Amino acid sequence: MNLWKVPLEEHFIKVEKGHFCNCKYMELDGIGFMLEYNKDNPEHLDPKFIRRHLHGVRHTFAYIDAESKEEAIEVFNKEWDGAKVGTRQKALIITKPKNIKMVDRCKIRHRNKQGQFVCGVPMHDLPDEWVYEDDNENMNGEFGMCWMEGYDAPETCPVPFDNEE
Repeated sequence: MNLWKVPLEEHFIKVEKGHFCNCKYMELDGIGFMLEYNKDNPEHLDPKFIRRHLHGVRHTFAYIDAESKEEAIEVFNKEWDGAKVGTRQKALIITKPKNIKMVDRCKIRHRNKQGQFVCGVPMHDLPDEWVYEDDNENMNGEFGMCWMEGYDAPETCPVPFDNEE
């Protein structure tokens, strides 16, 4: 299995200020988008209220496990929620299929229980590692988090950092 970096465009409407808000994909008037809202405020889910807010677009990417570029597109369209929401316009769109590229293999890259990329064996899988009561407490790899998650790469990283984004 190969790992593919897929360039995406995400349509969103933010009705809640601040960094800590709830998110969900939804459709309004045939347009799919990620709604960023406060679950404690029922007005935030009212279509009249949502329509009064600006519709934004952000460029991002996803890593998808697949044998080929074509399969990565197929997996995205079948399995990613944002790719299925919206009749006239999807909430999440592959921007340039020709720019999908295979990520270099790394013998020490793993995924932790949350699906994040880590550098080295995840700490929660090491036999001598102290076990936290909260299972999500220690999600690092033995060398830290992977640069693919936005962290600094260790000096000994065997795969070059991709800073095109």
